[in-house]
Amino acid sequence: MLAIKNETNVVLAVDTSTDMLACTVARLTRCDAGSAACAVDSAATSDGGFDVEVLASTDHLCRRQANVELVGSVQEALKTAGLTMADVDAVIAGRGPGSFTGVRIGVATAKGIACGSGLPLYGASALDAMAFSAWKAGVRGTVGVVADAMRGEVYPGIYLLDNAGAHRTFPVETVLKADACVEEWSSRTDKDQLTLTGNGLVKYRERFERAGFSTYTDEATWFPTG
Repeated sequence: MLAIKNETNVVLAVDTSTDMLACTVARLTRCDAGSAACAVDSAATSDGGFDVEVLASTDHLCRRQANVELVGSVQEALKTAGLTMADVDAVIAGRGPGSFTGVRIGVATAKGIACGSGLPLYGASALDAMAFSAWKAGVRGTVGVVADAMRGEVYPGIYLLDNAGAHRTFPVETVLKADACVEEWSSRTDKDQLTLTGNGLVKYRERFERAGFSTYTDEATWFPTG
């Protein structure tokens, strides 16, 4: 969980680790993990969580153009939300895994914004963001996130999604050849209950389909988004 102290916070979140430029301004309100609103609307933990209200989002696909478009997207999101940087309490940057250049652009830009505004900066996993995109769309159960690592490789992650949020079942992020990921997940006893998501499916969905995987989230949830 983010180490944000206030009960209510406005955050600016950006992620450029994939072909999606994700940029969102949101209001986070702390809540109890046991409350109905928190369970439905936030990433709750045993210590509590946050209700998330998206105030503005300028997410869009922009392959290899994040260095040109990110600052403008931030300005547009703030304008749409009717806010300025003076209203923002914290900045969140996608830290990958993903495109090395994309991660650098997002983190460097977020760091510059945070330092220039005297705000705390937090990092967020792209795998977690993809899992929460599925969670936000109402997906529940065991979910396999397949993030594109290029060079025929993927960043895999298995999550358990319930009403409280998306929970990792793995200790650290790793990289595998796409075929090795297909083989490893094919050996799972819960293979038939596994729902797949992630931008790696743009390239490798057919390989998973040939291996018998049949349940996928909507393509709109495959990328980190606001």
